[in-house]
Amino acid sequence: VMCNVTGTNYAEADYRLPIPDAWRTDLSRFMGGPPAVHAAKKPWMLYRPLVARPEYRGSELRNADPASYAELFNSIRDKFFVVSVADLEEGKEWIVGPDAKAELCFHNGELVFETLAALAEQSALVFTSSGFAAVLGPAVGTPTISIVGGYEDVRCHDSGAKFAPYLAIGPRVGCSCWTSACRKTCDKSIDLIDAKDKLSNFMSQTCRGEL
Repeated sequence: VMCNVTGTNYAEADYRLPIPDAWRTDLSRFMGGPPAVHAAKKPWMLYRPLVARPEYRGSELRNADPASYAELFNSIRDKFFVVSVADLEEGKEWIVGPDAKAELCFHNGELVFETLAALAEQSALVFTSSGFAAVLGPAVGTPTISIVGGYEDVRCHDSGAKFAPYLAIGPRVGCSCWTSACRKTCDKSIDLIDAKDKLSNFMSQTCRGEL
């Protein structure tokens, strides 16, 4: 849709985002102190928890199955210093599914866009469901794993694969209704054996840092 509005050729669209040094400096301020010492021992993972918002039903429809999301995340989490990012507010945005128990959480909207983009760029991996983080990771050149749920096709963000390693894992039965008004109950179940195999191959071939 954005390409149509701007008259851009989708196949050739380049949305890579260079990160200025000033953004990295701001990130260092947030990551300073003891957490930074621990982070230095492992590569960073930018983790986006599954969240829901009342005014946009699509936010929950597009979420991956919470149990599968947690299982896939937990299969690799020990390799990383996990930084979880959200903008939670009672009654307005809340986490869906198990608590990831990240090493460092920015769950109150602390990070402005510039700092968030720098965090994505400095991370060895972005782990997310569908949505903004699945676009931001490739845009700053960071390997990205997107676990897709309902609402949209598993290929919805794969344009970023030309900028950075990108893996999308979708449910057994995909959905591409593209409407938050849809009342169908999506089957978001994932073939976890196949998904873990793809995840393992992706990790061994593409992720930066000492894993």
